[in-house]
Amino acid sequence: MQEFENKEALEIVLSNRIASIIKRNLQKQDHVSILFSGGSTPKGLLNRLASMPLDWQRLKISLVDDRMVAVDSPFSNAGMIQRELLERIPSIEPSPTFVPLVLFPSNFEQNLNDLNKGLELLGNIDIVLLGMGLDGHFASLFPQDNASYQGLSHSYEAPLLYTKAPAFPEDRITFSWPFLKTAKHLLLHVTGAPKKEIIQQNHQDSNLPIQTLLNDHQNNLEIVWAP
Repeated sequence: MQEFENKEALEIVLSNRIASIIKRNLQKQDHVSILFSGGSTPKGLLNRLASMPLDWQRLKISLVDDRMVAVDSPFSNAGMIQRELLERIPSIEPSPTFVPLVLFPSNFEQNLNDLNKGLELLGNIDIVLLGMGLDGHFASLFPQDNASYQGLSHSYEAPLLYTKAPAFPEDRITFSWPFLKTAKHLLLHVTGAPKKEIIQQNHQDSNLPIQTLLNDHQNNLEIVWAP
């Protein structure tokens, strides 16, 4: 785990790290696909990325997970990405391709069916930026939720699934852990002393979803933390 004195120092280093991966990969391939997490933690990082001179038209952006709400809802991760990243990219820059996870908030079956085209568009994932909740969840894979435990299982084959969160809005859509860990670069961005303690405890027999990630040595996880 790489530790920083404050959030700003972390965001500077992490944004440069992501930009470096993007630029290096674009030398070898046509596009780069990135999955971002929602919540409040990545907002400063997204703002910094928006100001960087990247080849935006060759980026394909989606989310690790989202709430099953309309994009104009204050709970929408897609809405947050639009406000904190996409709308802040200078207008002179070509726009990246954005693939939302919620197309039909009230029709789960149709939503999942229509997302297949979006998954084809994303292709192989280059970068996944994960966060973590105080309950030990990551993405929308929660403790005490049967669907989440299925999505954490190494035998789970579908890339996406619906789960139930312990707080409103409960209905979520998320990429599974087997899918997320196929990314070339897996970054865990956490802040605050309680989250650091959860990571360092690393209970082998814990039911916390984050322990599945931490104990899985078949991934190239990088962890960054600030108070």
